[in-house]
Amino acid sequence: MKKICFLSLFFLVVAGCASVPVNVLIADFETQQSAANFQSTPGKARVYFVGGRMGNAISLPVNMVGGAELAINGFPIGQIDKNDVLVADITPGDYTFSWKYSSGDSTTEFVQKRVSGSDIVLLQATWFTGGIATPAKYEISEVFDRALFANKRIVLPTRCPNSICTP
Repeated sequence: MKKICFLSLFFLVVAGCASVPVNVLIADFETQQSAANFQSTPGKARVYFVGGRMGNAISLPVNMVGGAELAINGFPIGQIDKNDVLVADITPGDYTFSWKYSSGDSTTEFVQKRVSGSDIVLLQATWFTGGIATPAKYEISEVFDRALFANKRIVLPTRCPNSICTP
């Protein structure tokens, strides 16, 4: 009975996240082409952000729903919908990457990374939805499988400080 109640609660959470409107900026054709080919602009690093899986120790993991928002150095720069990849060109430097849903109801893990010009950084979000004895948490990790980013709509940051993102 506990398992059925927990699974019901899990799917209510998933359905609730899916209903949150997502604000995205679709990339122009030129950016879509260069992003699909993993090309960066000389002197700038390119960051790719995609949703991964969500679940907990009891449930089977499922693909994340839309609404994940990437933050760089604590600044939320843009969201992705379910089949999107966010692509941001950033200036070289030291950065802390994280993500969350707009509700922000989980603990957050970070990836710290120094990026140089022409670097390609691939980041994937995962949401551990928690359980009876474990809190929910947003995990972010650097990945190296470019196939995770294929066949997705390319979106751009909707807001990003000039000190991080470059036009």
